[in-house]
Amino acid sequence: MKVAIFISGVIAVLSHVLLGQPSGLTPTSNSVSGPVTEGFRLSIVLSNTVVQLGEKVFATISLKNVSTNIGRFPFYDGYSNYRFDLQDAHGQKVAPTKIGLMLLEAGAKYHTGFQQLQPGQTYDMPAWLSEIFHMTNAGDYTLSVSREVYKQQESVERVWVPAGPLRFTITEPENGNAPGGTPTNGGTPTNAPPDDAMQEN
Repeated sequence: MKVAIFISGVIAVLSHVLLGQPSGLTPTSNSVSGPVTEGFRLSIVLSNTVVQLGEKVFATISLKNVSTNIGRFPFYDGYSNYRFDLQDAHGQKVAPTKIGLMLLEAGAKYHTGFQQLQPGQTYDMPAWLSEIFHMTNAGDYTLSVSREVYKQQESVERVWVPAGPLRFTITEPENGNAPGGTPTNGGTPTNAPPDDAMQEN
């Protein structure tokens, strides 16, 4: 139960932090939608397509029922019903952070079951990519996401609805310091946060 409360706390705190800290660059929303699968369409929406190193990268993963039937999808803790594929400019997969790994592998432990989507309804899931993945290098990144749903006609069989890839760019800070006072040129941090900003009690 403590782990479930902690996961919920992480989602709530990080959502507040990321939505409350706009990028210093001009926001340019970008999105991509995947093919219709079992009456569902998945979309990825980025808050910004260009951010500076150290700034927050936030996305919204939207699952929409585009059919005329009631759709169903499983609902577990964290992101265990999602598959994230984040790659750097060299095509290498970006490793998850400690918090990201916990959210991605939450599994069916505490909150289990399914939800329904009426025709035309959308289910949005926030994803703070900069907290889920180790994006410590400047450059281009590509993100693909898929989400599992139940096949129609009351089936218990599951299929994955894909979206992506969607590209965004992380640039070097103009003054050589990442937000928060963390130098990117090997200098001494002036206001760096602790390594483990969030820990389970």
